[in-house]
Amino acid sequence: MRCYRVVTFLLLIVSADLTGCGGGGSSEAAPGTARATGLSYSLSQTSVAAQAATTDSSIQSATISFTVNNFNSRPNGATGTAKVSWTGTAIENVSATFLNLTDSGNTANGSITISFWRGALLGAGVYPGTVNFELCFDANTATCNQLLAGGPTTIPVTLTVTGDPKPITTVSLAPPALALESPAGSAQGPSALLTLTLSQIASPGPYVTFSQPANGFVSAVSYEGVGSNNGRLLVSFIPPGTTPGVRSESLVVNFCVDSMCQHPLQNSPLTLALTYTITAAAGVNYNVQTIDVVANDIVWVPSRERIYALVSEQSLYDPGSLIEVDPQAAKTTRTVPLTGEPVVISASDDGSYIYIGFADRSVVQRIALPTLATDITITLGSDPTYGPYCAGFLAAEPGVPRSVAVASYSNGLLTGLDSTGVAVYDDTIARPMVFGATGHGQQANSLAWGSSNSTLYAYEPFMYDLFTVTVSRLGLGQSGAIDGVLLDSDIQFNGGLIYGNNGVIVDPISGDTKGDFLTIGTFTQSAFALDSTLNRAYFFFDADETPVSLWTLASFDLTQHTKVSEARTSGMSYFEGPISRGHPRLIRWGPNGLAINAQEGLKILSGSFVTL
Repeated sequence: MRCYRVVTFLLLIVSADLTGCGGGGSSEAAPGTARATGLSYSLSQTSVAAQAATTDSSIQSATISFTVNNFNSRPNGATGTAKVSWTGTAIENVSATFLNLTDSGNTANGSITISFWRGALLGAGVYPGTVNFELCFDANTATCNQLLAGGPTTIPVTLTVTGDPKPITTVSLAPPALALESPAGSAQGPSALLTLTLSQIASPGPYVTFSQPANGFVSAVSYEGVGSNNGRLLVSFIPPGTTPGVRSESLVVNFCVDSMCQHPLQNSPLTLALTYTITAAAGVNYNVQTIDVVANDIVWVPSRERIYALVSEQSLYDPGSLIEVDPQAAKTTRTVPLTGEPVVISASDDGSYIYIGFADRSVVQRIALPTLATDITITLGSDPTYGPYCAGFLAAEPGVPRSVAVASYSNGLLTGLDSTGVAVYDDTIARPMVFGATGHGQQANSLAWGSSNSTLYAYEPFMYDLFTVTVSRLGLGQSGAIDGVLLDSDIQFNGGLIYGNNGVIVDPISGDTKGDFLTIGTFTQSAFALDSTLNRAYFFFDADETPVSLWTLASFDLTQHTKVSEARTSGMSYFEGPISRGHPRLIRWGPNGLAINAQEGLKILSGSFVTL
């Protein structure tokens, strides 16, 4: 390592020590060929051999005197500059100082002081180094063009240390990676403490420096010792700004015994992987409004620009009804009373009909739009042993608004979960061929239409079976089945793939997993929505890494599966209504809206977070 000192002096004035290694850089301009006429300097010795021991409690040093002759013949107005630099791990510091003039008034004396690191730090051994010294006069001290005769001078230096070997100190950090987050618009960035452990005492120090990429988000790194071999490393991030997102980088942290880091610890530097999540904030990146109802299920009808919600009989407001909601104004525009507990809803893709299933009625009720009048009632039938069939999932047939696929279940009106298969109804008439998933488990099948109305996908979550069903005018026929597919309880089809509400993506033909948005085991409950136009997937879930009171709303790149943004909220939690057959639902509406039938009511969200 090479370090520098530059000393400037004037007649009869003690010089000032300007810069130092590790405390700020100094410019070492290439020496010129001009000489200061009539001036020269000489050194009292041209080499240094110093001794030290690992038991020394004081810092060893060596001094070399120098003399400047014909001092008064220096150029008018010129200042004098003494420049020193050094190499070698044993040298801590070198300084040059002018002392005074002799009685003759024409000679200046000075000294070069070489300070060594303590022997205990270095360990036993022989440590070579060099000190480079030169004097010059120049009106511009930065250029140092007029060198004094006799220089520059290279002084060999050797420090011999006797005693014990150098102690080997290593450092470790826990955790080895750091992920922090802060809501957008916060005035202060987050910070975290990491545990630093040394293999043995590193004294003095350790001193900590860090480096990061240009425009990095770390604002400061500091160290605090705790006991003899432990400490805390405080890493602070810059304020988050107002744009949410996820940034990642690596922080290189140097751990050294000395402040100038000539003596790094054995395994220094360490690289710390950092993730900085700026979460979307309510009132900054999105707005939230609430409609105070217990909504068992919701659907968005684009052609009507309305959300339709099924309100539980247990709701304090609008109980046992279908409500029409204007999401832009976040208000109910119309209410239709229903008989029974409505739990599942689907809308035709042309916006002409809404289909409603009940937890305590063996029917599917079809509502005509825009009148909201009951159009027909589809009777589902019953089992002689287990009683009436109820609709567990509904999926209006694309391109055929008067037809709907119904996944039904029996074995109890309110709590029964036994699947009784899937049928397609044209108005009130069931097609002859019914897809029977009976005996495969105890859950009604989740349904998703494929790229056309000739293919329907059914997922049976208890046995993890994904079925491909061919649809014709005669009804349904199984054309494929894949076992062991973990998709949780709700599926959607997009771009040839099946997406589950647990974030898993599956090829329905091969059964291969094509990716995932959420890490299995890091959450217990989730709802989701897909938007191929924006190339986004949205998930609402309880993330294990957050406090119990916080839930996460996250957006992902639909094709790359990478997280785009997320929000933490204590004002919304997963729907757990009074009737078990209700559906936790997250839906997209309008240009920049989301809606969630949360436990705290129907939540209407809108803002830039949705379209990031």
